[in-house]
Amino acid sequence: MRQWSEDTVLSVAPEPDASYKSIVNDLIYSSAVQLGNAIGNKQVSSVEVTEAHLRRIKEVNPKLNAVFHLAEESALKMARNADEELARGNRQSPLHGVPFTVKDWIEVERHLYYWDRFRRSLIAYMERYDFILTPVSDFPARLPGSQGGVSYCLPYSLAGYPCVVVRAGTSADGLPIGVQIVARPWREDVALGIAKHVEAQFGGWQPPPI
Repeated sequence: MRQWSEDTVLSVAPEPDASYKSIVNDLIYSSAVQLGNAIGNKQVSSVEVTEAHLRRIKEVNPKLNAVFHLAEESALKMARNADEELARGNRQSPLHGVPFTVKDWIEVERHLYYWDRFRRSLIAYMERYDFILTPVSDFPARLPGSQGGVSYCLPYSLAGYPCVVVRAGTSADGLPIGVQIVARPWREDVALGIAKHVEAQFGGWQPPPI
């Protein structure tokens, strides 16, 4: 793969021929200033530059594991917006339309903060109760391959609380309706005991009507 230069891009014809595609691939080796100039001069689009970098990330990241979350859809959306702004004559900066990655420690730190705050709130809440009885989802059990619904299991799983899910009813379509029993930390015996009681009252697992 040859080294790309700004002069090379400025000489590219607008038609996407083989040479053009090769040069777009080489954009990943260019500096941000070079890319900004080429995009600003409309010799290459922000979408093309972004797509070239996304392809490269997909090629090497399985080995490097440098990118934790690849925001491909949002990156392309921002690139299209940058190209549209440039077409209207609005170049916001010398690096307008140049894609970049950021360290995700800020986002991770924010998630950890909210996670820890939720856990502390849950500890205070559970001091008043031996267990929590909640739905498993806002829908009965889903058919294989279907999507949708909101799961109420994730928050307690992330907090590390013992949880048990048992069947407590049947929908009009014959699908099981589950409930979730959440106990205090280290009280799996309470969660299992309540689950046994719920099963005894509502019949527990039942074979499907087939």
